[in-house]
Amino acid sequence: MKLFALARDQLNIVGWDSPDIDHALAAFKSLEVNVSTPVYAFRQVKGQRGSPDWLGRVTEWTASQVRAEAEKENNSNGLARLVQKYPRLEDFEYRWLGIPLPGLIELQGFKFPGWKILYHWAKLPDLLTPKRCTFRQQIIRDTNVLDFTKRTKPAELHIGPMWLDPGKFKPIFDYCTSKEANM
Repeated sequence: MKLFALARDQLNIVGWDSPDIDHALAAFKSLEVNVSTPVYAFRQVKGQRGSPDWLGRVTEWTASQVRAEAEKENNSNGLARLVQKYPRLEDFEYRWLGIPLPGLIELQGFKFPGWKILYHWAKLPDLLTPKRCTFRQQIIRDTNVLDFTKRTKPAELHIGPMWLDPGKFKPIFDYCTSKEANM
């Protein structure tokens, strides 16, 4: 099975304030979204194998520029804006797809801050309360999952595979099995 995803920064290109978008999405009750790291292609360093222009989108950015772009807050709030357009949302699945960054040795091991997407959604003042939430392929902070779960109070929470960075699953499981959660 192939998974396709929209790069995190591309969610911000959409004109979310358009009344047409409100009208088109108002009746939907389910949303499954795959979001990925932005895709970059770098010029080949002498001695590397492969095509120097394998994506047709070659950048001259340095590792520090890629890191700075990844940390920009406005690259993480697009999903929160999309979810607000689903007033009847009952079933939400969010999958994060990390795409390796070839080309710059300085970026080896760098993790894009995908956790910020859920963080922004959990901070919305008028947070929707879906009945079912599923999070897959996440590298996320335990506090973001816990805050989100406490605020939305879904009847069902499906997680995994998921890695917490930093954190532990115990506080999440403790909350989900508590009377307060009512799951």
